[in-house]
Amino acid sequence: MDFDSYSQLEEGTTSMDLSPFAYLKSFKCRDRSFVSIRQFIVSGLSQLESIQIGVNSFTLAKNSYDKKLNREFHLRNCSSLTELSIGRYSFSDYHVMELESLPNLKSIIIGSSSESFSFYYVENVEFINLPSLESLDLGHSCFHHA
Repeated sequence: MDFDSYSQLEEGTTSMDLSPFAYLKSFKCRDRSFVSIRQFIVSGLSQLESIQIGVNSFTLAKNSYDKKLNREFHLRNCSSLTELSIGRYSFSDYHVMELESLPNLKSIIIGSSSESFSFYYVENVEFINLPSLESLDLGHSCFHHA
C-alpha cells in the first residue's frame, strides 16, 4: 500500500486496521495523511516487511503536540517486519503506543534530531519481544511524557 501526501479515508472513519490485508508487504504513507484516524492497528501480518510514515501524519496537531487525545497505535505479531519509520510530528496526539512480537524488526526510527514530538503524550511505551532489534532512533521530544 502506498499513499500520497494528504491521503485520507472516508469521512467519519476513525480506525485504520491493516490486519485483514494478509498479503501486505509494505505500508507507506507520505506527509500529512490520515489526520482523523484515532486507532492505527497492524496485527498478524506475516508478510509485512516495512512501515514508513511521513511527517505530520495521523495527527491533528500539525508541527506540534497540541493536546492529548484518545488515540492508539498497535503493531504486533508481524513476523517479517524489519523496518518501522515514522516522520516528525506524526502520532503527536496519540496516548498509546505498543510494539509486540516483532521477531525480525531490526530498525525503529521515530522523528529526527530536530523537533519531532511523535507520541508526545504516551506515558507507557511497550516494546515487547523484539529480539532482532539493532537500532532505535528517537527524535527530539518523542515520548516526552513516558
